[in-house]
Amino acid sequence: MLKNKKGITLIALVVTIVVLLILAGVTISLLLDENGIIAKSKDARTETRVSQIEDEVGMWKQHNFINKESNQAQESADTMLASLISRKLLTEDEIDRNQELITIKKKDGTIIKEISYSSVTINISKTPATEKSGAVVLTVDSVDGLTKIDVSQGNEELNNFVNSLSEEQKKKIIRNVYINLANKRDPSANCTTFQDALDWAKKRGDISEATEDAFWTVLLSEQGLDENLIGVLKSEYFNESTKMIESYTVTNPANATSNEYIATENGTYTFKIQDIVTGKTYTKKVEVTNIDENAKYYVTNIKESDINNNTAKVITKLATIQPIKIADINPYPYWCVTLKDKETKTIQTFTVAYIIYNNQKIDISSIIGNYNNCSYIGGGHICNYLRTQLNDFNADEFYRSTQQFIIEKDGTEYRGYARVDCWKGMN
Repeated sequence: MLKNKKGITLIALVVTIVVLLILAGVTISLLLDENGIIAKSKDARTETRVSQIEDEVGMWKQHNFINKESNQAQESADTMLASLISRKLLTEDEIDRNQELITIKKKDGTIIKEISYSSVTINISKTPATEKSGAVVLTVDSVDGLTKIDVSQGNEELNNFVNSLSEEQKKKIIRNVYINLANKRDPSANCTTFQDALDWAKKRGDISEATEDAFWTVLLSEQGLDENLIGVLKSEYFNESTKMIESYTVTNPANATSNEYIATENGTYTFKIQDIVTGKTYTKKVEVTNIDENAKYYVTNIKESDINNNTAKVITKLATIQPIKIADINPYPYWCVTLKDKETKTIQTFTVAYIIYNNQKIDISSIIGNYNNCSYIGGGHICNYLRTQLNDFNADEFYRSTQQFIIEKDGTEYRGYARVDCWKGMN
């Protein structure tokens, strides 16, 4: 009789191998998958590292704030960063020293966390913040950490600030202001450098040669450097609402010198803040997610001169300077409220409009203006109208405020927010 042979069949062997391969695959997947144990372990380590960095930066800021208030020496950012690097919590590649920003990323470049170690805080509001709208007004409400000069009680603090600057710092501020000034006076100038502004001034006959020497000769012919700078600071950097001179410029996402921007599409928008003394630039991003993509039109602001593009008369003319008097320019144009096509950006016609003021819906259709197939409502006219309609109307509070409007077109109401800037003389 043949002896029984003990072993496994070929089929059993194959099944065993397949099972082992499956188990191996599952094990490898658990370990190496993007959501696997190793990846999660790395994510956990990264999150711990991010938390440690945030804690360290927060404590550094708090420590420096306390020292500043008690007139003690503050620890530099470089010292704090060097400590983080030495403890392998941070690498040099993760530091943007210009923006004073730490950025932690995944291997694929995805940003995990951005940590600002700047002493400058940029506060931006969204109007409306969450409500669906055809447009969202983004406004830099304040910038903390940069020099602010209180002039509500006189010029003593301003004089002290000017005296603290070197001659080159004073001239640097004036150079930058003159670039903006040239573009304000002549939008076609498109000056981006001080030399561009000098060339522009030479063409106008304001200076004999497109040189700095010629510029300073004319500028200083009537007043000294300090007097000119004080005039510049008062005209260009004075905040009416706070009665402060703020030593910085705000550039909006459209690359215009303005603390406001009207977003008509969802996305990320960046404001730039430049310290006029150091020249350092800080940025702040803001996310907009509440734009109604289906809205055909949106409520917005325009300068009355902008109607000239659909085209109208210019009622505000910037002063001509000979010799150059930078401080004579009024930076505030006459603003209107209107309705624009979201795609073409053209100003629309309409016959019905309301303002929501103190929770009241007030019909302002009677003050709608029309010119060149455009409809608009002047900020000064709104102010004067409300004064006649409301017993408790406060013109000073209304001046340069942001208000909610409803404009009706083709049977549809379009809600939005707009500034009501106007000359105080009209109030």
